[in-house]
Amino acid sequence: MSEPERLDPRRTPKRRSVFDPIGRIMDTVVPSVTDAVDIDDMVRRVDIDDLLHRVDVDALVQRIDADALLARLDVDALMARVDVDALVRRVDAEALLGRVDVDALMARIDVNALMARVDVDAVVRRVDADALMAQVDVDAVVRRVDVNAILDRVDVDALMARVDVDAIVDRVDVDKIMQRADIAGVVAQSTRGITARTLDLARRQVAGVDEIITRVAARLVRRDPSLDPDGPTALQADLDAAPQAPSITGHYAGPVARAAALTLDWVTMLFLFGIGTAVGSWTIDLLVGDSDRAWGLSNRWSTALLIAWAFTYFVVPLALTGRTFGKAVVGLRVVTGDGRPLPAARVVVRVVLLPVSFALFGLGLVGAVIGRRRRTLPDVVASSAVVIDWGDRPASIPNPLNNWLSQRAQRSRSGQ
Repeated sequence: MSEPERLDPRRTPKRRSVFDPIGRIMDTVVPSVTDAVDIDDMVRRVDIDDLLHRVDVDALVQRIDADALLARLDVDALMARVDVDALVRRVDAEALLGRVDVDALMARIDVNALMARVDVDAVVRRVDADALMAQVDVDAVVRRVDVNAILDRVDVDALMARVDVDAIVDRVDVDKIMQRADIAGVVAQSTRGITARTLDLARRQVAGVDEIITRVAARLVRRDPSLDPDGPTALQADLDAAPQAPSITGHYAGPVARAAALTLDWVTMLFLFGIGTAVGSWTIDLLVGDSDRAWGLSNRWSTALLIAWAFTYFVVPLALTGRTFGKAVVGLRVVTGDGRPLPAARVVVRVVLLPVSFALFGLGLVGAVIGRRRRTLPDVVASSAVVIDWGDRPASIPNPLNNWLSQRAQRSRSGQ
């Protein structure tokens, strides 16, 4: 017997008992059969799919001792020999996921242990935030946000309890806020606006009463008031060149407005004169000791001083601005007959003739009621006129009379 045959256990006969004929037959037949079988050809003829289909995978898995199996596996060596790309290409992901019991899988996963093994920093470094945000549909996200539910879950009391109000107030620069908001300017502007609206309301009512009085007076003297001129030609030309909402700016002032302005001027003039004489008398008495004897005031000199003060009070502001204090409050201005500023010489003539008008039993003032241009005796002599002027705001009258003025203006423009 050769050396290979001697070493091959299949060819090395075992010593059998004389009384074991089956064993002797197997020792003789089996080696011959195995030599005759082509193992590779047999494996090729096996239908793997049919074999796997007949395998009871669940029973097989239950019989596997996973812990013992994993303990004996060299995972690193196994993964090194796996062609992952080829494996992934051959895996039917949908069929695989269809057979996975996700709930059972999640129940067996130890999430805490899994998260403990995750290197979060490495994961974050590998995330392309720009690409991730580019894929996010922000509008869809916002539409799915239930704002009311979020607000319902907010504990406002706890939130406010954590706010340090004192620290917030300490960091607020109140002076800077006041400067940027211009609170003082807003208050001043609001105050001026309220005062202006109140004053304009009173002026509007006075102007409306004047319109009624002058129209009635014109009818009494058998004159059509619609044919009377509205105001000086120069002022009316300026207003016609810039059409706007019906306005009585530049119209001749009526008797009520003029009387109110004159009354206010006299009260103001006398009040200032009283304060001036009281302060002067107190000063003289303080310095000399006997103000009456030192000043030597008599009724004659008191009257002369009052006349001089009244002359100054009326002449100076009229010559400079065309208004006195009373006329500025009521909304009037003194101009020439054609609407230009009144020269100082004519202002003096007008102021001197004002007492004369009263001395003639008021006859010199009648023209303010029945005259076509509503001029008094001083206006006629000085070739002046008093017009309505509210400064930077257009003058107006109550709506019914305003509508009448609008119709009148339309008729005049159409030549009727």
